[in-house]
Amino acid sequence: MKKVVFFFFAILAIAACKKESQLNCIGAKIEEFKLQGDAQFIRKIELADEEHFWFKVYADPVDHEKISWILDASCDTVCHTCTGWCANPACFSEYNSGDWQTIWEN
Repeated sequence: MKKVVFFFFAILAIAACKKESQLNCIGAKIEEFKLQGDAQFIRKIELADEEHFWFKVYADPVDHEKISWILDASCDTVCHTCTGWCANPACFSEYNSGDWQTIWEN
């Protein structure tokens, strides 16, 4: 019985640590992005009870293509946008009409 209880609490502790590391990950990405010279804004949206973050960079018309990334709260890339001569991928349509909240702007 003691082994079962210990195992249960170990699982809970691992889940709590994973959640904390996810929050630390996106926070670190945000702070790192703010230091980029071409950083334009960071916006947040909630989709299916999960926060997603759009890291948008300035696009120079001469640069033909500039990629901006959308990450989930676990720092996994879920989509990207393309500015310039390239087209946005199909996944961006899910984000195009959403209610974005700006959390940082340069």
